[in-house]
Amino acid sequence: MDSKTGLPAGWKWVRLGEVCEIFSGTSAPQDEKYFENGRYPFVRVSDLGAIGRTTNLIEVKDYINELCLKELNMVKASKGTILFPKSGAAITTNNRAILGIDAFIVSHLAAVKPKENIAETHFVYYWLYLTDMVQYMDNMGYPSLKLLTISSIQIPLPSLPEQKRIAAKLQEMMQEIDQARTACEMQLEAAKSLPSAYLREVFESSEAKKWEKKKLGEVCEILGGDPAPQNEMYFVKGTTPFVRMQDLGRYHKTDNLTETVDKVNQLAIEQLKLTMFPKGSILLPRSGSVYTNHRAVLGVEACVVSHIAVLKCKEHVDSYYVYYYLCNFDMNQISSFTTGLDLITFKDLKEVQALLPPLPEQKRIVSYLKEKIDRAEKLRASIEKQLETINTLPQSILNKAFNGDL
Repeated sequence: MDSKTGLPAGWKWVRLGEVCEIFSGTSAPQDEKYFENGRYPFVRVSDLGAIGRTTNLIEVKDYINELCLKELNMVKASKGTILFPKSGAAITTNNRAILGIDAFIVSHLAAVKPKENIAETHFVYYWLYLTDMVQYMDNMGYPSLKLLTISSIQIPLPSLPEQKRIAAKLQEMMQEIDQARTACEMQLEAAKSLPSAYLREVFESSEAKKWEKKKLGEVCEILGGDPAPQNEMYFVKGTTPFVRMQDLGRYHKTDNLTETVDKVNQLAIEQLKLTMFPKGSILLPRSGSVYTNHRAVLGVEACVVSHIAVLKCKEHVDSYYVYYYLCNFDMNQISSFTTGLDLITFKDLKEVQALLPPLPEQKRIVSYLKEKIDRAEKLRASIEKQLETINTLPQSILNKAFNGDL
């Protein structure tokens, strides 16, 4: 390692503009006539957004035609050009792409074309992969990257043969990581689908068709929460959980909701006459986020916001059984769209038909589903941890590569 440059022996720091051509595209054509029967790829920021990072961008949404090329001064980028966002919030995504085809590009994209006799395309791409462009934005209020600034970005450069060796190794390793990520993502989707499969297995079985049908209003007391306190004094040293929609959103579905973002104090409960709902109460959105089908069973006594419906089951009904049953029921079937919000009325909620076996059978079903779903959730968490580990590998490998350790 060279003590002066901090680089491996034989490497040197150079500006990107010294080893690459730096340019940007043109404004997107605004008239539909320029896209009719288009055959020339036109790359937008959204095309990068759809993929994230790729060394072979060949699919784009829009294609321009001969008329566009004749009438407008379009900028063409050749195959092997590296693209990334240079204006707007898209800079923060740090999306990167190497063109796998010749294409025309929009003005919001920066283009970096390595000079073949000096810099290897994939070597430069992977360095830019590591580079957070946010640090080079000159105006956080209106994010943008100047071409001059991009040109001045420094890159560590070994000899061309060494660049090619490192780039080839990186391509091989990144391909293996991508394959592992894809396999892990497929496993994750399968794990996420298991709870729904278990619910269908029980509630859509031939046996379930024999169970008694009861209206939800017959087996549960259905109530609404209270308006959220608006003064900060009602939350100071609060100890009683106050359940908001965002709390349901964090868990999506849970049979033990105990943690909430906000907690109210005794002053709020007394002055605002907030309702205390008991442990075991079932919660579901009744306005604004009905489409999410979030569900929860309170694991503690709590107050609840008015956008949430609260179901308190009667003695002959197991709360967890009703919770699982409702997890298999799409509330969008009974919601209406009013004043810009999806809404469930208490009347409609009470009319929902529930399949109700005898209480001992309800408890057996609860025990079965809890075991199966808990196991599925542990599997999901394990796979998510694996995926998190996989996603850290590129950074680690690239750091090694540019330290000369690959």
